[in-house]
Amino acid sequence: MAIPSASQPAPASSAIPSPSHRLPTVSATQALKNLQSNTPSPLKTGLPQLDTLLAGSGALDDPSASALRGIGLQRGTVTEIWGPSGSGKTTLATQIAAHALHGNNTVIWIDASSPVPAPRLHSLIRATAPSHQPPPPSPLNNFHHLPLPTLSHILTLLLHPPASLPLTSTSLLVLENIHVPLETSYPRTVPSHPGTSSSDAKWAANRRYAVIGSLISALRKLAVGHGIAVVVTSNAVTRGREKGEGAVLVGAVGGVEWERGVGARIVCFRDYRRGDHGVDLDGAGWRDGWYFGLTKVAGRMVGEGDGEVGVVVAVEIGDGGVRECAGGQRGTRVVSPVKVKVKRKIDEVEDSDDELGSEYGWDEGDEIAAEGLIDEDDLTIVDERRVIKDQDRQAGVP
Repeated sequence: MAIPSASQPAPASSAIPSPSHRLPTVSATQALKNLQSNTPSPLKTGLPQLDTLLAGSGALDDPSASALRGIGLQRGTVTEIWGPSGSGKTTLATQIAAHALHGNNTVIWIDASSPVPAPRLHSLIRATAPSHQPPPPSPLNNFHHLPLPTLSHILTLLLHPPASLPLTSTSLLVLENIHVPLETSYPRTVPSHPGTSSSDAKWAANRRYAVIGSLISALRKLAVGHGIAVVVTSNAVTRGREKGEGAVLVGAVGGVEWERGVGARIVCFRDYRRGDHGVDLDGAGWRDGWYFGLTKVAGRMVGEGDGEVGVVVAVEIGDGGVRECAGGQRGTRVVSPVKVKVKRKIDEVEDSDDELGSEYGWDEGDEIAAEGLIDEDDLTIVDERRVIKDQDRQAGVP
């Protein structure tokens, strides 16, 4: 078989393509419009202020971000909802699912600990039904409930989803109480036994973070690949801080990989609340209330450090679900209180204009106690001899 030399012309199939073979030029404006048209519509939470905050940079007065991303819970991202027990995590997730079902969307609910609250789901579906359009024949036909109490079952489902799982038509996936199977399989604090070594405890801690990394990677893959809004709920744990600032509540699931994978974070908590300008809401002083704080949105942190609650929205929780407080103020960024001066370190010298002795009166006491211990006549004689020796030395007298 003859080998063509370099001087021979190249065949027609390997020739340089003509300009007609190139992709058409698309302007940046047109590409942005195409991106907006192809992006799936966000899901509503039923809270207008929270929907607006989730659309942009955590500010209510950011219309550009709202117009670009759409108002509501963004699809294709992972949203974490955490807080202590009784703070409204499950109610908020159920309300998001009810709004998605009314939009004729498919919802997958994964239970990691307790069963789905069926009566609450039915009541929220009735309460969130839009009045301007007839309800679908049976919204629960698009609701898929999967009780998976172990971490192995959850990872298997997420990493290798079966063909029967309708991911292509799913718009919302809720993974409730993920901290329960994670804490059961890989607890945060391993009790020390006589037979265990430090290397075993270190391996268990590293294994926990490795599993968390696999979990968030699988959730992000499902969210981005199928355009699903993934909502993960978890409890709160206590974390200590340095410099004597006291302990704070943080999410039960954490780590570097988890922080990178979570696109938005909502903290739910209960606290005392007041109306605008410090006016009591019920006329009887402070009163209990629920709050939702947005600490991360669009992959950017809104709050700074542990214990921050970001932009807060006051809500009320009742039989009809979650609603914003009537007449309440807009979402407000809550700043940290003034830091209390901590105890001075042992090697730190306190800044003071006064000396330590003058502060406690030790100098005066020492002077009084030293009176009578020194003979002033002897001191005068010694000083005179020292002056004479200095004069002789200057004159050259040995």
